[in-house]
Amino acid sequence: MNDQSLLDSAMPLPAKAGGRVSRSQKARFYYFVASCLRKSDPGSARRYYMQALREQPLFLRAMIRIAFG
Repeated sequence: MNDQSLLDSAMPLPAKAGGRVSRSQKARFYYFVASCLRKSDPGSARRYYMQALREQPLFLRAMIRIAFG
């Protein structure tokens, strides 16, 4: 499964549904996508973990996944 098909099938972020999205919510969303891609596409997963960290710099789980895979 590639990232675009995963994003298309994932539950929409609240902003798509008309609400506001916090940075924390965005970080959790990117972490979820990365976790889904972790085994099938590690390079893309790493990019999503990094995006999660850009949204929430102290996101410990994302830091651990980047450091240790």
